[in-house]
Amino acid sequence: MFLRRFLCWVSILGLIGGVAAKPQYAFSVPFVLTPGENTIACMNFLNLDEPLHLHVYLAIKGTNHTVFTDEIPARDTFRCKEFQVPDVEINEYSEPPVITMVATGQELVIVKHRTVAFNRNNNIYLVQLDTPIHRPGHKVQFRVISLDSQFRPVNEEYSTVNIIGPSGTPLAEWHNLTAEHGVVPLDFPLPNDAPLGSYNILVRKPKHHVTVNQFKVKEYGHYVDQKLNITVKEEAPETLAHSPKVTFDPEVLPSLKPGIPYVVGMTLRDRELKPMKNEVIELQIDYNNVHNLTTDAEGKAQYEIDMATYERPYLFITANYKDPGEESRPEWLDDPLDYIMAERFYSLTGSYIQVDYPQKELSCGKTYDIPVRYLLSPEGLGGGIRNISFYFLMVSRGKIVSSGEHSVDVSDKLPCLRATEQDKNMDVNITRCGNFSLSLTMPSQYSPSINIVVYSMLQAEVITGIAHLNMEKCLKHQVSLSFSASDGAPGSDVYLMLKADPGSLCGLQIIDSSILLHNNKGQITAEELEYALYNQEIEFMENHLVPEEPETPCIEVNGSDSVLFYREGSAYFDFQNAGLIFATNTSLQRPWICGDTGYFLRQRMMLHNTKYKKHHYNTFREQFPKVTKLKYAFPEIWSFDVVMVGESGSASVTLRVPDTSSQWQASMFCLSEESGLGITNYPSNFTSTL
Repeated sequence: MFLRRFLCWVSILGLIGGVAAKPQYAFSVPFVLTPGENTIACMNFLNLDEPLHLHVYLAIKGTNHTVFTDEIPARDTFRCKEFQVPDVEINEYSEPPVITMVATGQELVIVKHRTVAFNRNNNIYLVQLDTPIHRPGHKVQFRVISLDSQFRPVNEEYSTVNIIGPSGTPLAEWHNLTAEHGVVPLDFPLPNDAPLGSYNILVRKPKHHVTVNQFKVKEYGHYVDQKLNITVKEEAPETLAHSPKVTFDPEVLPSLKPGIPYVVGMTLRDRELKPMKNEVIELQIDYNNVHNLTTDAEGKAQYEIDMATYERPYLFITANYKDPGEESRPEWLDDPLDYIMAERFYSLTGSYIQVDYPQKELSCGKTYDIPVRYLLSPEGLGGGIRNISFYFLMVSRGKIVSSGEHSVDVSDKLPCLRATEQDKNMDVNITRCGNFSLSLTMPSQYSPSINIVVYSMLQAEVITGIAHLNMEKCLKHQVSLSFSASDGAPGSDVYLMLKADPGSLCGLQIIDSSILLHNNKGQITAEELEYALYNQEIEFMENHLVPEEPETPCIEVNGSDSVLFYREGSAYFDFQNAGLIFATNTSLQRPWICGDTGYFLRQRMMLHNTKYKKHHYNTFREQFPKVTKLKYAFPEIWSFDVVMVGESGSASVTLRVPDTSSQWQASMFCLSEESGLGITNYPSNFTSTL
């Protein structure tokens, strides 16, 4: 099977040898454009014999709108141009916009069309609950929050807000609501006989956008008129049914590229999701090779797998942790094992780029060196080529925010050495390997997805590497919240001190921390903001993605040969995963099997970044205090008020301590017209004692 594939490559590449390099071009632009906003497109032109006049326009509803023109010199050129997207209204029934690049010279004419999507509404919608769990007869309070793409408050209009009970029966409904300072506060009483179960809050905009949040109604916390001596033995509470568990870090899972080491990262956490250091993780490769790895202070371990002689189309890896203090495992505990199947990346010439990136969160506005490794086969290099250019595009929140070029002299690079006789017969001893670093500055404003695409335009194909960078959840608006004392007696006064930008509206939430042990959904946190942004992006892409027809002809194969290409990644998918269109006359796509609907299914599947698969697994907060005292009453909410911050940038709120023995957790979000959303990084704690 491998030999047939190799002979196929040779027959195709045989057409390339001895032929003068033809002109090459590429045009990259975000797939999703926002009318009225600026965005960036990038162009490559190689092997030109004459200068070209470049004209780029958008065809919208039958009208061509020029977005920019440029003059391209008769030499290799890489440049990016900022342009404003025409502010044209289109609806869901309109023909999708088409962007066209036309480059004309005396003899050469290049015309390339690509379909794009318009997304006018980049607003973000969040629903904050006073508490995620309620009892029958209690009042439910919540806030609907609307933000623009820069996290600034938007006075959005909502057609309806509905409360739907467990059986699907509407319990409350509001019509034609308008936010003030980005917030709509609402509340309603639960009936005393309210059925137990999950309730949904549905927020609808006039154009059918729906935001959903959920709370639960449970019977709990009944009054007790006598003192009881109780011994509690924890068996399997809902939120703590975890044993120590090892998970592969989804940001450190590259595609399988023969000849380039495969790096896997793992994290080991205990039952409270705290990192476990100096513990041993057992790593197994393809069911037999076992390696013991020791975790660092952050519970992380990393291993590099040598791929120099690996020929299989996939790599199966398992990571397991055996708790030395655990003789037997209860059935309700999570399995401590994790596994992945790394799939091969397609390359016509057997040339690859691998972008290595740090496991840690990268700080906003700081500069980092991102390592890049490459492997260039003789077929990929072509005859006599000494210098290869690598290009990079950094994409943040659907826009190209940084770009650049890095040239490498490959003539002085040491050959890649491989061990097999098959490799020697293929003359891969002149395959060149090397590495370099890109100095990249992170955006100053938080983004849930930073994608770096590094690519090179070889004579036979475009090769790529992609990295999904993990960025710290930094917001420009810095806010803080603190109590004047750490504890106090019921009925006494305590002061809550707020700091935010002048003129901010701040939403307080002071909640009994024990409630969050049951469920911590519906809170305004950086993690929930991240997830809302990601869901917004995925929802739009899935509803508007227009798959392009493959530009390469399909191939007829029989039997197991079809698995060669079915699951492989490609340069085409790398650009698509970064949210980019990449139009070129150089081979970009892997071969596809005639009648293979999986080609198009893959395009939708690849949109789902593995970074978010474990989102709900990580929502348990390590800082939750442990509740150990017996309670006589359960006033779960102390405050769910809104406070305006004056010109001084600070405010003080006087609160009466509730008549209960509780540990309270206070958090806050603030909205400023200038600096946008601010969220307290850590809760402020207060203990009330009887």
